[in-house]
Amino acid sequence: MRERIAGTGLLLCGLLIGWGSTLAGQTEPPLVGLNQPVRGELTSRDPVLSEDGAFKLYRFTAQSGREYDIQLRSDDFSPALTVARPVGGVTDYMARSSDHGLGAGALLRFRAPTAGSFLVLARTGNEEIGSYTLTISPAAGDDGQPLVLDQPINNWVEDEAFHTVQAVPGTELEITARSRDFDIFLEVGRMENGTFVQLQSDDDSGGDTNSRLYLDAETPGEYLVRVSPYGDAEGGSYAVVAVEAPSMPEALDLSVGSRIRGELVENATSLADGSPFVDYELEASEGDRFRIEVTSGSFDTQVAVGTIEAREFTEIASNDDGGDPDLGSSDSRLVFSATSDGPFTVRVTPFSGEGTGEYTIEVTELPPLPATALGGTIQVGRPVEATLGDGDAILEDNAPYQEWRFSAGAGDDYLINLASDDFDTHVYVGRMVGGDFEEIASNDDWEDSDNGTDSRVEFTAPSSGEFVIRVRPFSPDQSGEYTLTLEQANTA
Repeated sequence: MRERIAGTGLLLCGLLIGWGSTLAGQTEPPLVGLNQPVRGELTSRDPVLSEDGAFKLYRFTAQSGREYDIQLRSDDFSPALTVARPVGGVTDYMARSSDHGLGAGALLRFRAPTAGSFLVLARTGNEEIGSYTLTISPAAGDDGQPLVLDQPINNWVEDEAFHTVQAVPGTELEITARSRDFDIFLEVGRMENGTFVQLQSDDDSGGDTNSRLYLDAETPGEYLVRVSPYGDAEGGSYAVVAVEAPSMPEALDLSVGSRIRGELVENATSLADGSPFVDYELEASEGDRFRIEVTSGSFDTQVAVGTIEAREFTEIASNDDGGDPDLGSSDSRLVFSATSDGPFTVRVTPFSGEGTGEYTIEVTELPPLPATALGGTIQVGRPVEATLGDGDAILEDNAPYQEWRFSAGAGDDYLINLASDDFDTHVYVGRMVGGDFEEIASNDDWEDSDNGTDSRVEFTAPSSGEFVIRVRPFSPDQSGEYTLTLEQANTA
């Protein structure tokens, strides 16, 4: 990552034995002229920085207050740059930059605090060595070179920078921008009446804080790629490249009632974070309900349902651990209700982003949701044993729930206990007002319960009338058997 040191910089003198003397006392390094590329080679005989790698030393002459773009490119190693100067026998370490990972090399924009001679370390960011090209030039404007397919370029941005790219209908482009200096926001669009009109944008699809988007142009011609820091971030150097987009793997067919064996394979198609994935296409009509289960003895599964547009997967619902005692701890279960006609994409990934192996995916059709919550009447001293499951009405977060009613007089005191060995319980007490449940009290984990996941509410009726106990799991993906009891604490 590039480092800027305010004022005269950070004085360092312990980088490497001989490093300080190399800067301060060696034969004067070669002078690099502006816009005059220098070709060189790092070898095993070159001095080594303890934290970085081999380097060669150069110098250039700068004018006070002027900015310079220093670029180092290599096909043999990951390039890195440092600007420094000797001050009183120690090293004034002023700025540094490194490779952004697209093969464009390292770019450093340096503002000279005073006129004079400055040192440039052309160095490797890893243990590899080889040939390189070093170029120093007056800083250009932020707008960069045109993007040519498969040719990564470096540039610098403070507010925004534009690159042109030529698009041809039928050829989808993948545009990636990376930086170690700042969080990149990437856009593609066209100029209309002097205004940039965005067609696509992305923040973090390139992994970490890098960006990647796709341009499938319907109209041939020149498009603009805009690179800018995300939010209030400061700018810096970045690398950008346009390539012909690789073909997306075709989604596999998944139908209701099917049980399919699949496999996640290392080095196959992966997401921006490197996670392997397999997509399935599931046809559905509005109102259809399904239970989707993914089980595996090889990795911790995760299943998600969503839609794909312009290669972008938009998640509707997902699950990691099914929360059912019949499933393994690394299996997934998702209940999905279609709010529109499909098709929908079902995506299988490892939960941690790492993990491969065989799995089984199964889709089961479920009956329509009941219009109202199941339940009934509960009486003091008579426990209710019931089961929360796929056939229950659901709340806004897709958690199943049931409701039990009881009558109370004003000032009556009650203890409401909800216990389950199958799920983490959550109990509410309230009343129906205009058809809506109005909560009075609730509890998730009663600290004195045997398992720490049962619930208890101490409730005093604020007035006479009918009250409602709502039972649900703490996590929406849980279900199972439970016992609900209502005890009167005060009979006065």
